[in-house]
Amino acid sequence: TCSATGSITVEPPCSVACTATVPASANAESPVAFKSTATPSYCTGSPSYAWTFGAGGTSAQQNPSHTYATPGEYAWTLTVSIGGATCTQSGTITITPPCSLICTASVPGGGSAGTSIPFSASSTPSYCTGSPSYQWTFGDGETSVQKNASHTYAQPGSYAWTLTVTLQGATCTQSGTILIADSCTVTCTANGPATGLAGDSL
Repeated sequence: TCSATGSITVEPPCSVACTATVPASANAESPVAFKSTATPSYCTGSPSYAWTFGAGGTSAQQNPSHTYATPGEYAWTLTVSIGGATCTQSGTITITPPCSLICTASVPGGGSAGTSIPFSASSTPSYCTGSPSYQWTFGDGETSVQKNASHTYAQPGSYAWTLTVTLQGATCTQSGTILIADSCTVTCTANGPATGLAGDSL
């Protein structure tokens, strides 16, 4: 007779929990970040990821990015697999039109050298988030990032100015010229006798 004894530990089957982080909305023609996590239990190896974006695109990356070409509502799905176990997350994302900008610039047609001249701007974003940035170039080598700036030209001449407004990849540009004249000067003379007598009309 021969006998052997021992013990064996029976673990639960492989399982995996997963999460997906996807924005509720985004702009068309802009990259959208898709993020995921996976927590395997009693598994060996590494999980695999399968994303579908609802617009014909797929990805096997854990945290991919996807760009939607046209506005609409799209259904996305994440499937995580490991050791025969799977975890699925799904949802929808609303894609709005691309961010666009309309801008205007208010600049006088002329001014004088040595005098402060106002440059003012306005912008109307559509389907954008955040605040636009402004960039003025005054044509004499000087610039400003203020929305409403003032500038003093040192020399007379004709200067080409440009306003550039940017937000989320959208750009709006306005340009023109301003004519700067010489600063105003006054020259005066006075004529009169060098001497006179008190009581006399001079």
